[in-house]
Amino acid sequence: MTYQSVCQSKWSLQGRRIFTERRDLLSPIWPAGLYFTLLFIVRPVWDVVFGSPFLGNWPFDPDTSLAFERSLAYAAFSFMAFLVGYSSRAGKILALFLPRLPDAWNRTRSTSTAGLMTLFGAFSLWALITFHGGWTAFTADRATALTKPGQEYLRQGVGLIPLAFLLVLTFSMGLKRGRLVVVLVGGLTLAILGFVNGSKFEMLYPLLATVLVTHYLGSQQIGIRHLATLTMGAVLVFPILNHLRHNDSLATALTATRWTPTEVGEQLMARFYGIDALTLCVRDTPEVMDFQYGSTIAPILTAWIPRAIFPEKPVVTFGKVFGETYMKEHFAGTGTSASPTLLGDAYINFHLPGMLLVSFAYGAVLRTIYTWTIQSHFGAPAVFLYIGTLPLGISAWEGAIGASLVLAAVRIIVLLSVVWLAGEWRRPRAAQTSVKSRIGQSS
Repeated sequence: MTYQSVCQSKWSLQGRRIFTERRDLLSPIWPAGLYFTLLFIVRPVWDVVFGSPFLGNWPFDPDTSLAFERSLAYAAFSFMAFLVGYSSRAGKILALFLPRLPDAWNRTRSTSTAGLMTLFGAFSLWALITFHGGWTAFTADRATALTKPGQEYLRQGVGLIPLAFLLVLTFSMGLKRGRLVVVLVGGLTLAILGFVNGSKFEMLYPLLATVLVTHYLGSQQIGIRHLATLTMGAVLVFPILNHLRHNDSLATALTATRWTPTEVGEQLMARFYGIDALTLCVRDTPEVMDFQYGSTIAPILTAWIPRAIFPEKPVVTFGKVFGETYMKEHFAGTGTSASPTLLGDAYINFHLPGMLLVSFAYGAVLRTIYTWTIQSHFGAPAVFLYIGTLPLGISAWEGAIGASLVLAAVRIIVLLSVVWLAGEWRRPRAAQTSVKSRIGQSS
């Protein structure tokens, strides 16, 4: 039996592996909802109990308190708009116009594609280290290395290595042997790469990718207890990864880490300051900045032009401007990007109507991706495409609109290129259930 026939029988659209919203704990609505909860529910409680470096200790001053309360209300309305967008038929209708995806990977082309991606990623890593002045300079201050301007193309090149791992991982699920070797060798390599880059996400990515691929292409779906255990493990290593970013060795980071509830909470909440940023947007607009009416999003029109060709190209991410204006007491002169959040950026541009419109569109886009990949074209390439976009999709609450759109566009172009190069269409078109009928059955 050929590899493609095994995949077709194992992952048939008519078989037991069809995922519905009620059964699939990894459909985007759940992790995106969890991310929203951390930013706009858990963090506000933390601010009230323990105080905020951006807002001060509770009770806040009158202006900040009013902005804080309005921000909570605006965030609640925005999440309702997000749920409406996700549950509406807009996403399902959009999925009808997206191209058909292949049924399985072609063995020869997928191997070659993964090899080329790894080689190009390794070259990009070498160029990135050289860009920063060598190994010592690159690893001495990881926080600065991650935010230095002019390196985005190299970072995107390095990002091909995790995608190569994801391609090989989804391919290996159609084999009888070799999966454990892929997970161990590829996972260890990516963990080391994340350590070198000082990126928490890159270090945790092998585990995340393995869980997702096993959930969709393995013999058993991931249950709530497994997800809770994995989430707790990620929370406990967060302090280590945070300390590692500011230290030059793992031993130093471990020495600096204290696993007390307060320490773990502080290290976790330091990342998820969404309500703080939104409160500053609501309180200080239009005093700090006038309403922008789309000007913070407009740089996406020139984002594709290299800065070497267009030196005056505006900065795509609004995060640097936000850090220099709304959070200048903390980030002025540092060159550090601060997250205005998706809702904060929308508010600065178009007030509450902008927040509601952006949230609705966000929900509809997530539903489009899930319908197109998991519900309409289920198979290894579709799962590869879904998992490749999921991290950006669920964390979009945290980013500025322009930067999120650019990163998502680049990632989707790369993923579709891989699918086109390595995919195998074997199932006759007439034998497929129409997308329209599948969408109707899943609603």
